[in-house]
Amino acid sequence: MLNKTLGCPLVLLFLLATSSLYAGSSSLFQKKQAEDLHYNTTIRAFMKDNKTITELVNRASAYVVFPDVGKGGAILGGAYGKGRAYRYGRWIGDVTLTQFTIGLQAGGQAYSEIIFF
Repeated sequence: MLNKTLGCPLVLLFLLATSSLYAGSSSLFQKKQAEDLHYNTTIRAFMKDNKTITELVNRASAYVVFPDVGKGGAILGGAYGKGRAYRYGRWIGDVTLTQFTIGLQAGGQAYSEIIFF
């Protein structure tokens, strides 16, 4: 009788634990899909504006996409952006762009960038 009583709560505990894991992985999946869409939209925007970019995307052995790079300065300046590296069109890793400058400057800027290899 003791085994039947102990078995039911263990099954319920297992179901509760696995359902919460599924919910967490679902939100991670949705976040990844939104990020993928952001990068794909950036690449398509570049391709739409310039046919040479389309050829480079299709022929380059690798490229790096930075959808949002922020740049600003007032005497001292800098830029920062997060991006993704692609090899033959497949995502192979995340990259970071950082830049520091010094000199006569004032203002800010935001832009997107693709670097081809």
